[in-house]
Amino acid sequence: MKGIAAVVKPDGSMVASWGDIDGPRAAALGQQAIQAMAFVESGAVERFGLDDSHVALACASHNGEPRHVRRCVRG
Repeated sequence: MKGIAAVVKPDGSMVASWGDIDGPRAAALGQQAIQAMAFVESGAVERFGLDDSHVALACASHNGEPRHVRRCVRG
């Protein structure tokens, strides 16, 4: 997969871009980190004694493979 990026000012004006920024995209591919912000800001990391690896997993795109489940499930 080739990278696509855009730098945009708060007013919406484009500063720079790379790749085909006007082509169709699957929104879900870039939303994990934004969704993980609520997880972090809620205090869940501290409340449940989680670490940076849990936050990284929340930000990642994955399919819940066994290694990801092992990281999240405590015995």
